[in-house]
Amino acid sequence: MMQLKLIAIVLSFLVLSPSFFSQPQTAESLADVARKAREARKNQAPATTKLTNDSNASGKPGTAGIPPPISQPAAVGPYVLKTVPKYWPNCAAATAELGEEKPTGHMDQEVDAKVSGSSSQSNGIWTFSGATTVKSSLVVNLPEWVNIPDDPTIHDSWQKLIKALRSHEEGHVNIATEALQSLIGRTITGSGSSAVLAQQDAQRQFDQLTHSVESATLAKQNQYDAITDHGRKQSAIGGTDITFACH
Repeated sequence: MMQLKLIAIVLSFLVLSPSFFSQPQTAESLADVARKAREARKNQAPATTKLTNDSNASGKPGTAGIPPPISQPAAVGPYVLKTVPKYWPNCAAATAELGEEKPTGHMDQEVDAKVSGSSSQSNGIWTFSGATTVKSSLVVNLPEWVNIPDDPTIHDSWQKLIKALRSHEEGHVNIATEALQSLIGRTITGSGSSAVLAQQDAQRQFDQLTHSVESATLAKQNQYDAITDHGRKQSAIGGTDITFACH
């Protein structure tokens, strides 16, 4: 049974603009949170599971109040498509590696989110007010069988696999894109007895917001993979299952 999904979210959030903060960030970065979450899932995954964002090895949707995706995503946000060259001498070798616990297709995400604003004083109370801006890049990586045998049946099966895999990855793209919308244009306001304390208060709020969005996004990505079994049961939400019949 092939397992063809890896989600690797790389988040490098920039907190409040350095021009407004004199204190270094002390909260754990989202990049660290994402990395630790991926490592924890990898360590917990069974040997037969290839995908590193498994939160439910049974392939069944979790509960925990997380709403599952309702249907196969229709609208796809912008992303860059890249291919990863693969060299397999025959179908047996291709099928064997596709079944191993290593990435064959995955989505990478880089995010740059920050807050720009200013501080003001009124009646002895300082207030920092700023707005969030977000830049994001999404890359879908798909395998490319460079030396694929010159066999129409194999070519047809491979193309069907790639099409289904890409569609599954686009579901991850949509989840990531939708999550970022909750960060764009948000107003962050902090208060304190000094400008520095007001800025620190705003930064704490921004940290809480970004951590909340990251946590919710990872949960939804995991839920999506659990429902679809990483694309092998994409039909559960109206899509096409990932299959590969290679002879």
